[in-house]
Parts: sequence; structure tokens; C-alpha cells
Amino acid sequence: MTCGVTERDGTDPVTTSTRFEIGSVTKTFTATALASDVVAGKIALGDDVQTFVPSPYVVPSAPCGGSSATMTIKDLATHNSGLRDDPKNATWSDTMPSGRAAYNVTFLWQSFSTGFAQPCDALLFTPGTKYSYSDWGFGLLGTILADKYQPGQPIPPYGPMIADKVTGPLGLTATELEGPPYADMAKPDCRKGVSTPCWFDNFNAFAGAGGLVSSITDMATWVGANAGFAPSSLAPAVELTHEPHGIGPDCDTCMGLAWEISPKDHHKLVPFDLLVKNGRTYGSTSQVFLAPDACWGTALLANDAVIDLGMSGVGGDVIRAVGPTSPCPSPSPSPTPASVPVPLVAQPVAVTPAFTG
Repeated sequence: MTCGVTERDGTDPVTTSTRFEIGSVTKTFTATALASDVVAGKIALGDDVQTFVPSPYVVPSAPCGGSSATMTIKDLATHNSGLRDDPKNATWSDTMPSGRAAYNVTFLWQSFSTGFAQPCDALLFTPGTKYSYSDWGFGLLGTILADKYQPGQPIPPYGPMIADKVTGPLGLTATELEGPPYADMAKPDCRKGVSTPCWFDNFNAFAGAGGLVSSITDMATWVGANAGFAPSSLAPAVELTHEPHGIGPDCDTCMGLAWEISPKDHHKLVPFDLLVKNGRTYGSTSQVFLAPDACWGTALLANDAVIDLGMSGVGGDVIRAVGPTSPCPSPSPSPTPASVPVPLVAQPVAVTPAFTG
């Protein structure tokens, strides 16, 4: 379902093929590409990140005054790496959107030391011991996977890698890296204080953290593949991303690969654990909720950076209204289209006309 217009004060209506910046929901695609390689035996979650970083660059292993530990691929995928949210040599800020497009692999490799008094300052804690959300970690993970897919490219081939491993097998034709000419895009409604235009343009070495755009049609397919009512060849990889692999914000086993696992006793919205991922750019917001045990999910997209699509806002309202109450049918989930829980829910009309969901 859709509502609203593609640009604030505009007249062109949003359609099911209109594409939106999905920001950090991109991380779930990065994690699925990783899981696909893990299932294929091409990489292991316990691999040392240093083995994928060229000499002479050194991945930090201990915070200043703290104990040392190897930073692993799993640490990057669960926000357990200890790396800060953004590196010190970031070429963007909270009010200046330009920069991600020019952030190349050289900047990324140099990020472990540039701007820090000493390398240990790059870490907030010993890798693998705590949770702290890190775009830096997922940017690094996306570039590692892309460089492994096609080594030595001046711009990491994150887009082709995701197309080959994830979006292609699922037929997600509208999901790709953002960039000019912004075809079929809803224009981001730049938040206050941000210079315009505020296209995210995260297609270089930070792409794995938030570079994709998508339509609500594609996101419905993505929800189906993850929620279990649209089985695919990616099922083993998808299931691996849902398993508890690390320390999360709610408990010591509350992080899948990119997905935050919210226990049912924590959110109390439905009688199932929820997998949650949100995204936010300078002018757009996205949110996905999954209840795989109930074969249910929903996705919300908006070209508005202020709206709350999370559990405390529209997302919570959606879950309370149409969230699941029963588990998947036994012995295997195979619902007919008429019985599939609605994966897309529209924002109440009272909210800004820039919204779609």
C-alpha cells in the first residue's frame, strides 16, 4: 500500500514502484551476502578482519588501557567490534550530506589511525565484549565482501556483489545503489539544518552501511524471504542472519547478523520475538519488523527524516493493529496468497504527505 507524494509540496503520487533511500536497512542485505558466503564456505564468521586489510594498515585490537582481542567478521556484523559509529576521517557530518560518495578504500584503510592521537583511540572497547552501533564496522564489512567478490577495484563493487548474491536471486529489480540520475526516486525531505539537496549517495567504500534504495514492492519480497512465507534459494543464508550471534542492546544474545533481536518480553507488542532494523538518511526513513516464528513481517518507507517508524511510533501502531497472534502453520509454512498476513501497512493519513509505507 502507498500514500502521499514523491516530493514535499509536489503533486506526483507515490506508487508501488517509487524508490526510497533505505539507509541502514542496507545492512540486512550486507549481512545476507556475508551469510551466503559463510554457507558456501567462502568465509567464516570467526575470521580475523586483519586478514582482509592490506599491509601496512593495522586493525586495532585493544582500546587504550584495555585488553586485546582479535576483531572478527562476526564482530563487524553484530556491532560488537568496538569501532566508533563513524571514523575520524569521515568526509561528512550531521548537517553536511556530501562526502560518502568520495569516501574511497584508501580513506577506509587509513581510518584506523587518521585523526586519532593513537590507534587504540579508534576502539570504544575490546572487540567482542560489548554492543555499540557502528556504521564504520558495516562500511568495512561491505567493502571486505565486495573486494573479496572482485578484488582491486577503485570503487568497491558492492552493488554488483549484492545483485549477484542477494537481490538477483530474489528478483529485486528496484533495489540497487543510489546515485544519479535518481530514476523513480522519492526526493528526500531534508531535515532542518541539512544543506540541500541531501541525496545520500553512499556508493563508495561505506556502501555496505547504508547505500541502497528500494521500492515498497521489492521490500515486500524482502520481507517475504525473511519472514518465511516466500521461500527462496537464500533461505539458509537468511536463517543464519536471524540466529543470535552477538551482544545486542537488549541482552547478551540479542544481535543477529545486522538484525536486532527484540525478545517478546521486552517489546510486549506480540507474543513473538521480533527482528528489527531501521534506517535513516538526511531526508528519508525506513523500518522493517519480522516475526519469523509467525511467518509475518512489515516494511515502512518514508521520504521524511523526522517521522518515527519504530516501536514507539508508527511501527508500534502497525504491529498492534495487524501484528501476528498465531505461529506459522505446521508442519511447514505454505500459506496461500489469500491467507498471507499483510506485509505492507500504510501510515495513517494524518501524517505528512511525504510518507509511504
